[in-house]
Amino acid sequence: MSEKRTLASGAVLEITLLPFEEANDLMQTIVGEIKVLGEDIRGMDLKTLFEKEQSTLIGPVCSLLASKVIREAVKKCWVRATYNGVKISSDTFEKKENRGDYLISSFYLIQENCLPFFQDLRSLLKI
Repeated sequence: MSEKRTLASGAVLEITLLPFEEANDLMQTIVGEIKVLGEDIRGMDLKTLFEKEQSTLIGPVCSLLASKVIREAVKKCWVRATYNGVKISSDTFEKKENRGDYLISSFYLIQENCLPFFQDLRSLLKI
């Protein structure tokens, strides 16, 4: 199962879900890092967090993506994603014109792989 997204730059990001164990590790890393960074998750519906409009998440997303732990977890998603039809690697974002897509691509990789864990738990995830 893969999801294609056309980014604001016009680049096409294609995401194939990680295997369950890897996606679960990513989800646990994200939730753990939210706590480490001191983000207040009380009363937050985690399903909604991954569905919010990106513009409302700039602060929290930048905090999370600045985390080396999260960066390494997102890199594991690269092996199952393509950027303009080419498998993502560190070289993908070397070009200046591609760097603007790095954060939003990382967000989409996290969203696509983590959201399924929260689909049917909406009422239980009010922390």
